Amino acid sequence: MKKTIAILFVSLYLFSATQLSELLKIPILVEHYLEHRHENDKITLWDFLCLHYANGNVHDADYDRDMQLPFKALTYPVVASISFVIPTPISFTNPLNTNRVEKQQAFYDSPGYISSYLSSIWQPPRFC
Repeated sequence: MKKTIAILFVSLYLFSATQLSELLKIPILVEHYLEHRHENDKITLWDFLCLHYANGNVHDADYDRDMQLPFKALTYPVVASISFVIPTPISFTNPLNTNRVEKQQAFYDSPGYISSYLSSIWQPPRFC
């Protein structure tokens, strides 16, 4: 079952997003070849392909039918993209917590504070 679904999705992608859909026009190519064969019994498949593909777009009586052949007219694959964005809810919190007790610490009373050490930081460099 998974293999069938995978083949279905790959086929769907190839026929919709690439030029592989032109291969679906092969029956038109066969019918048009048979029409030319009915008019001229001596035309070969190679002559038919050279007539329609090697000589450019010849504006003859069956020009509209020629443009229906595979790979004659440029067809651009249609790629549609739909994006769904699910918004995340915005939550607002109170930045001030009223249950918090502020504790202030005096740094100048701490035993690790040495004023001579901190004052030497802002001195210019010395050469030894």
